[in-house]
Amino acid sequence: AEVRRALGALGDERGALFVPSLSGFGTNAALLAPPDIMALKFGEPSFDNHLEAARQRGLSPVVLDLPGLGLDIDAPEDLALLLERGPETRSAALLREWGFSACHPDFP
Repeated sequence: AEVRRALGALGDERGALFVPSLSGFGTNAALLAPPDIMALKFGEPSFDNHLEAARQRGLSPVVLDLPGLGLDIDAPEDLALLLERGPETRSAALLREWGFSACHPDFP
């Protein structure tokens, strides 16, 4: 649903759309039309960098705050957050299958 929302928000127009990470520093999704309209470079603070790069190219970037796409899952605390507030997803189901919990002793 969030991917459809993002695709619909950009439409067929020339432009750039970004979804920030929940921290607000990273970029968790980027849609560009055409795809080569600008270069992308990830790593914090990529979100602000992408907005600035889009503006320098004469674009008015669209920003969508989407909780699913905004959730990183690259650190144990991110995985715990996915289990605590995330919807029932395949990722959450896999974590439960592996026995991961928000208070898992093997994860700091």
